[in-house]
Amino acid sequence: MPKVSAIAPVYKAEKYLRKCVESVLAQTFNDFELILIDDKSPDNSGAICDELALLDSRIRVIHNAENQGACLARKTGLDAAKGEYIQFVDSDDWLEPTMIEKLYNKAIDTNADMVYCDYYEETDKGQIIRYLEEADKIEIMKLLVVGSRPNYRRPGHMLLWNRLCKKEIYDKVDFPSDLRCHEDVYLMTQAHYFSQKAVY
Repeated sequence: MPKVSAIAPVYKAEKYLRKCVESVLAQTFNDFELILIDDKSPDNSGAICDELALLDSRIRVIHNAENQGACLARKTGLDAAKGEYIQFVDSDDWLEPTMIEKLYNKAIDTNADMVYCDYYEETDKGQIIRYLEEADKIEIMKLLVVGSRPNYRRPGHMLLWNRLCKKEIYDKVDFPSDLRCHEDVYLMTQAHYFSQKAVY
């Protein structure tokens, strides 16, 4: 059983998918599975998923019969996941090589339900590092429910893909079928509520 399940919903991602998957496979932490959810993508994403799965036994591909949207695609991957911890990955993102290792080690060392981290944002002007802050559960819940601070466009506490979280936490979270956008905030509000300890 892998310690970590990385889950990537895939839709219209043929331009970015290879880079994304290669960044996961290049992790210094090796005890993981990568679940690719082809959400009935109309481009070549599904075929690329199958092609990549032939190259590495840690990759599993699930092809949805119809498009469900990112929220339910994530739930499909979660239901199939075997790892103790979940790392959601967006198919147009990439991971630094040590990301999962650092998050996993921090989770084990601190007995945390969730570990979150800073992230890069790629813009026309290049890469920007988005720094987060250590915050307790109440502060994070206020941030998620009330909204972000001024000059902080996309608070990292609202994101799914910059964290490692125990599967048992996500198993308590509601993934609604009619949620088609901004699912990060809805899902993370619940995940933080159910987490006893979240660490930066």
